[in-house]
Amino acid sequence: MPAMLAGALVTGGIASTAVAATTNTALPPLPYIHLRVTQAHNSAGNSVVSVWMSTNAGRELDTPTGDGEPLVFTQPWHSACQATPQYPLPGGKTQLVYSGKSNHVFTTWQPVVSFPTSHAQHLTVCGYLVSPSDTEFPFSVVATARTEVAVLPPRGRTTLPFNQGPWRRCYANRANQLLSVLANARISNGCATATTIANTWIAQWRGSGAERDNWGDDWGTPTGPLLTLTYPQVKWTAVPVSSLHRTLMCQETAVTPHYQLSDLIVNCGLASFRFAPSL
Repeated sequence: MPAMLAGALVTGGIASTAVAATTNTALPPLPYIHLRVTQAHNSAGNSVVSVWMSTNAGRELDTPTGDGEPLVFTQPWHSACQATPQYPLPGGKTQLVYSGKSNHVFTTWQPVVSFPTSHAQHLTVCGYLVSPSDTEFPFSVVATARTEVAVLPPRGRTTLPFNQGPWRRCYANRANQLLSVLANARISNGCATATTIANTWIAQWRGSGAERDNWGDDWGTPTGPLLTLTYPQVKWTAVPVSSLHRTLMCQETAVTPHYQLSDLIVNCGLASFRFAPSL
C-alpha cells in the first residue's frame, strides 16, 4: 500500500471462480484471478479504497497459463457483475488498471490500485481474466472474481477535495505527447516535480502494455473480424515514482468516452496533465 495511506485496514470479502476445470493433475494449474479490498484514510481525511489483485496470468507464453489479461472494474451499490466485459459497460463504472512490470524473464502485475472517495457508499468490484489479445484466438473469459465493500465515511468535517489544486501552469513538451502540465501550487519546485510525474506516467503507459489496455483492445472472433472492447471513461492507475520515493494514485479521464486514441486528463494530486496519444 502506498506510504501516504494511514489508518485501520478493513478487509472486504473475496469471490473467485475459474470457468474451466480439469481432473488431470499433470496439466498446468487452472487460471485464476483473486481480489481483496482494504481501506484507510489519507492526511486530508478522504477514505481510500485499495483493491489488491492477484492472478497467475501473464503476457509471456512461458507463464503458468500463457498470455492473458486481467480486467478489474468498480461499480456502485451491491450489484451483479456482467458475465463478460466483452460488451460496452453501462455508466457509473470505473476501471482499475494493473500495469505489468518486468521481473527477470516473466511479466508480473502491480498488486494494488488505490483510489479516494469523498463519501460513504457501497461498491462492487468485478474482476475478469480474459483470453490473449490476439487475432488467432476468440475472446473468452477464463476466470472471474467479485467482492463488495462498504466504503468508510471521510474522517472529520473539513475533508479536503482530492486532487483539486490550486494549480500553476508549467511547460508542456509536445514531443512527449503532452498538451498541458499543471503543478500543485502548494509544493516547492512544483513544475520539475510535475514534469517528472508526467514523464513517469507516460513511460509506464507506453512500456508496460497499458498503452494497449488503456481505451480499447482487439480480439479475433470465430468469424474473423476484430472485436474492440470499450471501457469506462474513468480509470485509476498506480504510478511508482522512484525519485519521489512514493507511489501516486492517478485518475485518468478520457476526453472522448470509449475512444481508443482519446486525449486523457491525468490527475495525480501533485500534478495534472493532458496526454494526447495521437500526437
